[in-house]
Amino acid sequence: MINNNSTNNILNRETIEFISSNGLTFNALDDSWLLNDVGRNGIRLNLHFLKEKNFDNETIIDIKLTIAKAATTLSISTIKNMTYCLKSESYKSLSIKDIKLSLPNINNHNIKALQILFKHLTYHNKLKYVDTYNYLMTVKVNNNKNYDSKKHSYSDVEKYSIITKLNNKIRQSIEKQIIESKDNMNYLMKKKLKHLGLLIAIRLMMGLVRRPSQLSCLKWIDIIPVGSNFNDIEIKNIYNYSDINELQVRMFKGKQGDLKFRKNVEKYPLIINHDISEELLFYRCSYKKSLKIYFKKNFGQIEDDTFESIFSLCPIFFCDTLFEIETKNIEEFILMITEKSQSFHYPIEYFSRIINQKSKIMNIPILNNRWRHTINTAAILKGLPINEVAKITQITEKAVKSYIDLNHNERNMIDEKFIANDFINHIFSKNIIDILDKSKNIIINEDSIILGQNDCNHTCSNCKSSRPIGCYGCDNFHALITANHDAVLQEANRKYDIRKSLGEPISNLSRLSTQIKLIEKTIESCQLKLNKDKDYD
Repeated sequence: MINNNSTNNILNRETIEFISSNGLTFNALDDSWLLNDVGRNGIRLNLHFLKEKNFDNETIIDIKLTIAKAATTLSISTIKNMTYCLKSESYKSLSIKDIKLSLPNINNHNIKALQILFKHLTYHNKLKYVDTYNYLMTVKVNNNKNYDSKKHSYSDVEKYSIITKLNNKIRQSIEKQIIESKDNMNYLMKKKLKHLGLLIAIRLMMGLVRRPSQLSCLKWIDIIPVGSNFNDIEIKNIYNYSDINELQVRMFKGKQGDLKFRKNVEKYPLIINHDISEELLFYRCSYKKSLKIYFKKNFGQIEDDTFESIFSLCPIFFCDTLFEIETKNIEEFILMITEKSQSFHYPIEYFSRIINQKSKIMNIPILNNRWRHTINTAAILKGLPINEVAKITQITEKAVKSYIDLNHNERNMIDEKFIANDFINHIFSKNIIDILDKSKNIIINEDSIILGQNDCNHTCSNCKSSRPIGCYGCDNFHALITANHDAVLQEANRKYDIRKSLGEPISNLSRLSTQIKLIEKTIESCQLKLNKDKDYD
């Protein structure tokens, strides 16, 4: 146990050095620690608040040394959670008496963080903190699994909306880059490249069902054509990407206590389907072209082999410093790029936040945890064995049980609520039109009845949904307010009844059921708008 003399001795010292899990030396007695140097300013842990808490010197020393020791092995996000539970709550001390008094007002997240903190405090001073730790471990954290419209699985309509919006945003981004690259072959597309890259990150997060922290570790050396081998020594040079159907990606494990950069590779590579592979290859080509332009401007002509070697070790999802770094020559740049280096990568702990911000700006309401719940729940409902479900998202079989969170009635309820709140508001703002624009392409049904128009013909030509039923709810479709949408609804209902009578399971009809709801709401929206216009008249 640390006595007063020991505390005074520590306070009289200038430094007690530790090395963070990311390899940076820091002084535990300071009030601010640089734990990671990734990004423009790195990632700091600020402990100034400890002085404001009126903790005694001995307690502050205990906290600092405990967190410093934990920071040598644990991820920065875990360390920040441990400090946040102290900062955000009003403890007078860390005594068992004061913790018990504060506990009723502490949320579940902070209780869990407090349990972790006291676990590590017992490593530092068992006699002083073990009673409080044992008490905290008896506290039951409320893990309420009741459905929340902002948590757990997405409904069918929500899934459709997210996928449709993402498809359109990626197509639009690719089309703009194609046009601009034709106009100016030397145009450095850094901002647009970064924009497309984050959209591709969202696509891979959904398609591979992997965490943003895992995606942030990826380098171009981790993606090769299907049928190739990651064990090839010359992997960075030998593969031709010009004529392939599918790619495969080597992923690194994400949530294993200590989140290390590019450690613990998953046993098997993941296959990227043809459509996503094409998008990724376009992004790769644009990235490569932009990097070549940047290198030529700063270092002059570089041999192809040297460039290929550098490019293969670049992060797939880069932060701004890649195109802003000031180096004297290419040799100095090469020293910064290795298979294990974090140079120019987004910080692992913050990539999820970056993706969330991007999806919010782009009006694509996707959250990683909800998407993982959605995929696992769907797999369970389809009857997949527990061990197979666990493999999909690399979780334990025990954890799979937490993903059964939506029954059929709940899905329908959330679908109705989502359509009413999101779809109608959105469609009023831009997706119902009074007259056709002659410059746009019209959408018709089998009887050549005009139903509306699309915003971008190229987007429609690449869409796999059947026309016109699949058009409803799509951002690219503008419904004509006076069109006979009832005829489309009748046709959709007829198809649904036929397929159901033939014995197709309800799960197979969910997409068509979703489209029926979207058509119904389009009709309702058109009628509401017509009535509103009459009121103005």
